[in-house]
Amino acid sequence: MKGGSSGVKDLARNALAVDDSWSFTVAAATDTTAPTVASVIPTDGATGVAASANASAVFSEGMDSTSISGSTFGLVKEGTIVSLAASIAYDATSKTATLDPNLDLEAGARYTATVKGGAGGVKDAAGNALAQDKVWSFIIAPPLARDFFARTVSGGWGTAEVGGAWSILNGAASNFAVNGSQATLNTPKGGAQQAAHLGSLSARDLDARVQLTVLTALNGSRNLVTYLLLRNQSSGTHYRIGLVLTPRDELFIRGETGVGTRLFADVDTALRFTPGNTFVLRVQVQGGSPTTIRARVWRSGAPEPSPWAIVHSDATAALQTAGSVGIRMINESNTAVRVELDDFLVARLP
Repeated sequence: MKGGSSGVKDLARNALAVDDSWSFTVAAATDTTAPTVASVIPTDGATGVAASANASAVFSEGMDSTSISGSTFGLVKEGTIVSLAASIAYDATSKTATLDPNLDLEAGARYTATVKGGAGGVKDAAGNALAQDKVWSFIIAPPLARDFFARTVSGGWGTAEVGGAWSILNGAASNFAVNGSQATLNTPKGGAQQAAHLGSLSARDLDARVQLTVLTALNGSRNLVTYLLLRNQSSGTHYRIGLVLTPRDELFIRGETGVGTRLFADVDTALRFTPGNTFVLRVQVQGGSPTTIRARVWRSGAPEPSPWAIVHSDATAALQTAGSVGIRMINESNTAVRVELDDFLVARLP
């Protein structure tokens, strides 16, 4: 307020002696608007989603990152009630919360994502809660091949539930059978190869796994090796990544090309074997020139380990293309060995 002769005056015409000033702050309008989820990824009802997909929610406004966690953002496979183990992050710039599962999702399975609302749910930067749960579902792309071997066959393995017929590549047909719940393979002693593949299937980038049970102890000083055949060509060349069982009951992961060239040094899994134990072997091949090869093995019934036991790059020219998928076994020991195989799964990778 201005003082002096040209400033404000009282009723008697006396001027305010000096200027008078003061300051104040206008309070911001209180934010009482609840946030919303503007969009989700994958979209609700999406099908053919990659097994490596994350689940994301984009919010209408900036969120309190501390309210976004495993207790407020979860992903559940249909038929289960426990949220998948995952890492969860919030990006303030894009206002996006992302759930990244520790393991790839299962081919053909339906998953439901939930962002929790209400007092115990996610909140915006002003503390306003999401009004209600945001729930959406999506379906992972179906498998290229799936076989639970729920049939009875002698002299072969018959036809997979998904993926076509099994064709024998090596070995006598009488060594192959299906007993109603597993495929069986009697492997003669002395190094003879036994192999079968899904000849009508052709894929380059894929994720394959099989469950195997060795019912017989090894005798002598040689190994039993069970391989997954990947990118198998009509010429016989392929990637073969498998599980080596030694007479000392050790389990190693081995990788070779179709001509027997080692891709990497054998990897000790630290697992030990006794007859009747069941293990799961999982292998991925992805990309071309080079191809990235990943493999791991774990005891059936135990959680699948998150890190890969081996990650290797290879650029063998003849193997940078699509091919069939199969199983190969070689028994180098001094006694015949019986093996059971189950839960064979092949999924496409992006």
